[in-house]
Amino acid sequence: MSNLVKSNTEYESIQKEIQQGPSTRKEYYLALEELFKKPVLSFFTSFVHPIQIEDEDVVIFEDFLQPINLKKAFILLINSAGGDGEAAERIANMCRRYSKENYITVVLGRAKSAATLICFGSEKILMSESAELGPVDPQIFVPLKEGFQRYSAYNLVNSFNETFEAAVNEDGNLEPYIQQLTKFSIYDIQKFQSWIDLSEDIAVKLLESGMMKGIEASTIRKRIKMFLNPEEKKVHSRAIYAEDCQKCGLNIEIIDRINKLECWSNLYKLYSRLHNLTNRMEVGKVIEDKERCFALEV
Repeated sequence: MSNLVKSNTEYESIQKEIQQGPSTRKEYYLALEELFKKPVLSFFTSFVHPIQIEDEDVVIFEDFLQPINLKKAFILLINSAGGDGEAAERIANMCRRYSKENYITVVLGRAKSAATLICFGSEKILMSESAELGPVDPQIFVPLKEGFQRYSAYNLVNSFNETFEAAVNEDGNLEPYIQQLTKFSIYDIQKFQSWIDLSEDIAVKLLESGMMKGIEASTIRKRIKMFLNPEEKKVHSRAIYAEDCQKCGLNIEIIDRINKLECWSNLYKLYSRLHNLTNRMEVGKVIEDKERCFALEV
């Protein structure tokens, strides 16, 4: 009978690991909290499924933050393609409110668009050498017959403007330009532009009241130009690495894999499991700490 019990326990452990149950990650949260001397929270959204940062996340975040002892601030491990800029601003301000301005973001993979805004709200960003931030304009999901395509709002607006300008300057056949322009909705282009402007405003305000406090808004805009104008990095998906961020004046600490091996090892183990969960399984979003887990199935 004892052998049977042991067998069942081992089987359950294996199944939990395969299914990526929250209990399989608890040891990494405990280890990281011991190393950082701060609570650790994770926020991951999928790069594969059409899931993004949205208003509903604000309520879930507050539910997680309320019972945590934040006298020593907290660590937020984040990995996301982005989403709603206003939701990101609310999450950032909530994190500040609960942590008394002292939350720290950690990026081992990619924190793009609205996720970059959440990082801008923190007092410091810890990044691996290969980690990426990105331009802050919103991501637009376009449904296809099979799956979806994610587009940069900036690129959509820029494509329309370039096509329209080319049509205005064309002395010959306008038909090719007309065909291209009919693919765009003027209403959508105006809406996307307003979202771009809003994201830029949010980025500057978060930095102006946080890690770039005391610096004029106009100077901040110049410093973070590559985040506001994707053409600075040629294409929207082009990575903005830690060294680029440091040149902009952001408070960046590159994780020392050699001298802080234990910290790096536990961060990477937690990151890799959450990345696997949200990109290789039927889960599109995870918000969790050592005790609780919210997972959005897709």
